[in-house]
Amino acid sequence: MSRQVNKMKRTKEEIIAAKLERKKKWESGPIYKGFSSCNARVKAFDAKISYKEVSVDISEKQDGSMMRTISKKRPIKFWFWVALMAVVLLICFLSIKQRTIRFTWSAFFEAFASLFTPSPLRTKTIAGWWAYSWNTFTTSFWHLFEICFLGTLLGSLISIPVYYLCARNVTSNPWIRTPVRLINDLIRTIPMFLVGLLISQIFSIANNIDGVLTIAVFTIGIMYQMMYEFIETLEMSPFEAIRASGGRSLQNVNLGLHPEVKPMFFAYFIYTLEINIRASVILSYVGFGGYITILQDNISAGYFDYAGSMLLPLLLVVAALQFISNWMVRKLR
Repeated sequence: MSRQVNKMKRTKEEIIAAKLERKKKWESGPIYKGFSSCNARVKAFDAKISYKEVSVDISEKQDGSMMRTISKKRPIKFWFWVALMAVVLLICFLSIKQRTIRFTWSAFFEAFASLFTPSPLRTKTIAGWWAYSWNTFTTSFWHLFEICFLGTLLGSLISIPVYYLCARNVTSNPWIRTPVRLINDLIRTIPMFLVGLLISQIFSIANNIDGVLTIAVFTIGIMYQMMYEFIETLEMSPFEAIRASGGRSLQNVNLGLHPEVKPMFFAYFIYTLEINIRASVILSYVGFGGYITILQDNISAGYFDYAGSMLLPLLLVVAALQFISNWMVRKLR
């Protein structure tokens, strides 16, 4: 208690002087000196292999009257990484079983044409092909889109405070930023089917809430990673000006960063929605038989006319989402 009272009675000058004194003692200690010596040797070795001394003539007539010695950077690091990548690629190719690869273009074109050709055993006619496509789109695909949209929306909203807390230029306190990053990195490392199974134990199997929450957790990992990296590349002059004027934390973010962050947020939201629709096979692990599961079953069974009629609305929806994303980014900027 007495120490706290003494700290409160000290002036700012005394506190600064005490910090400088502690810093001076630390720098004069053997640990700091040993670390500094090792760091200096590493930098000297790096400078020795990364730079070379060359003589250049800086005179106007280039007659050798004004010769100077300068340090020129060697491309050794570049060639080191090139050689390392070449070794890694060579090791990867050596691990592949060598076998003769035959290109059968006729089989490829036949398989591609069968996707959009009615089968005499199933769809039978073009009208039947379109009818199956429309029925699956209005039932299973629309249900899948609702689950993915709700999960993406929920995950994106939760990720808003998360990626601001993870950005180094917004949250300067490492005791706040680092734990939030570690927690989100841990979430991203857990397989999504395992997350779905854990969530299904809380609610019930084949429940819509399971699918929404699974997609939401998956969305948080994607949105936080992309958004905080984007925020760290922004120009911070408006943010710093508002903070210097006495603005609060929310005002600094809302006025200084939000106008630039908003277009990318909606663009990444739609991009993540596309990913969730294509990766919705994870919902089958919690008993949710979605559109993608039916598509995989048709492909496995060899029902290529069914698969083609299901692929067409999927491609159209993804193209429409991309068009909406581009339009929103242009309008919001």
